Amino acid sequence: MSDLSNNFLKQLIKKIFLTVIQKRQLQARPETELQPNSENSNRLNNLISSAISVFFITLFLIFLYLNNKSLWNQKLKASLEVIDNLRNQQAYIDEKIADSVNPNAVKKQVFDPKQVHIFGLIWDINKQLNPESLALQFNISDISAIKEHEVDGKRGFLVPVKAVHWVKNQETAWSIGSKYYLNSQDSKLIEEFNGKIQTGKTIFIPFSKN
Repeated sequence: MSDLSNNFLKQLIKKIFLTVIQKRQLQARPETELQPNSENSNRLNNLISSAISVFFITLFLIFLYLNNKSLWNQKLKASLEVIDNLRNQQAYIDEKIADSVNPNAVKKQVFDPKQVHIFGLIWDINKQLNPESLALQFNISDISAIKEHEVDGKRGFLVPVKAVHWVKNQETAWSIGSKYYLNSQDSKLIEEFNGKIQTGKTIFIPFSKN
């Protein structure tokens, strides 16, 4: 329990104790003396009842807070463990894929309308995109391969990409691009498609011209 809660409880108990003493002092007076103060006695009784109610309500709220805080921490810890496990699994999969695929073959890969492709979703935030401009920007020779997609009023496009990459610590668009492109200048396509590159995020690798 925090120091603030302890101080509050101490002050509350002290107030209740003093109130009880005052009540007993009034009860010890002669009846004739008490009659004129009957109104004060009623107020005192109400004050005691209110103080006791506040005391127990405060204890109950503190109990709920401490109990839920422990539960929240447990759930947060479990969630973080799940996220860490997923990241480790993704990193392991990426490494296995990198070992099994010929790097030069990936770098030389260009869009082929006859092949089955991975699709990346790019949102049209400013409502300025269209299939023609996206095909030109990301080197898609068949415009019909780009599909418009809308969710909850948000418009986007499904664009064929050559790969999906999980961003590791200290990786940049340029370092990632060196794994997928023959020309390092094509690395700018990664940021154009995905926006800011952040560690732990999954990004799409657009096609290059050659």
